[in-house]
Amino acid sequence: MLVVGEDEANRGVVAVKDLRRESQFEVSRAELLKTLRVEIEQSQAMPSA
Repeated sequence: MLVVGEDEANRGVVAVKDLRRESQFEVSRAELLKTLRVEIEQSQAMPSA
């Protein structure tokens, strides 16, 4: 899930919530696409629950 609230927008970042791993991190908008590609590749390598 991606979250861009007022705070994130002001700082030029996007909060990325991984609901499967129950984790959250922030990434700059400029790095978002690259980061999501890596996250998707990693999730595909993870065994299904």
